[in-house]
Amino acid sequence: MKIEKKLVTPAIAIELLKNNTGNRAIKKPTLFRYSNEMKGGRWKEDTGELIKLNEYGKILDGQHRLRAVVHSGCSIHFHFAYDLSDEIFDVLDTGSLRNASDSFFISGIKNNNLIPSIITLNYSINTGGKDKNAQKNNKLSITQLLDEYNKKPLFWDEVSKKTINWYNNFSKIIAPSIIGGLYSIFKEKDECKADFFMIELCGGLNITNSSVNILRNILIKDKISIRKMQMDFKIAIIIKTWNLYRTNSSLKIIKWDSKVEKFPTIL
Repeated sequence: MKIEKKLVTPAIAIELLKNNTGNRAIKKPTLFRYSNEMKGGRWKEDTGELIKLNEYGKILDGQHRLRAVVHSGCSIHFHFAYDLSDEIFDVLDTGSLRNASDSFFISGIKNNNLIPSIITLNYSINTGGKDKNAQKNNKLSITQLLDEYNKKPLFWDEVSKKTINWYNNFSKIIAPSIIGGLYSIFKEKDECKADFFMIELCGGLNITNSSVNILRNILIKDKISIRKMQMDFKIAIIIKTWNLYRTNSSLKIIKWDSKVEKFPTIL
């Protein structure tokens, strides 16, 4: 086995990929994530991860990285391992990959298992990414999640702390990622009303808007139902109720039909 470091241009990557036979199908979310990292200048080169080739130049490991070079148009340094045996192919990439929660924990961030999902939902809604395929292909990388957190750490720490309390107060009826993701957006719109809205919705006490009580009943019924409502529907009706709450108005029925209605804009 020989190991060397070399600069891979899009042209070189194309040549290497000509020998990419018998490999697994490309995972587009992974490809787009790698490509976005490269284009954004966030790709880290010296991580010890190798592009692995057999004695004939066939790619055993690294096709997503090479295709991302082509897709991004960037030139990246990689370490290559040459002349490997084909017999190792079936044991490559079987290890556990580091996820966002692990990276936040290593960075010393409290509530590391919650904050990444809160930021993810916040980003998804703020960028209008309600199409499921668009969400997969435009997902924030771990580096981007950490960057977003570090822009305003006190904000995200406060959001996550309140989220945990509201999640428990509402008997875990709503996923904490939904509570925190939506609250973080409501908070930026109107911090005072955002707090009172979540207190009323999750606590069920001193409710000042009848629409909040209607929403609570819908969510509680869904929790005990066999057939669960879709996540985008749940988020939509919470947003619609927030809009009613913020504008001091109410409705007798809270609903959303994705076939005839656009996803609600947060007021």
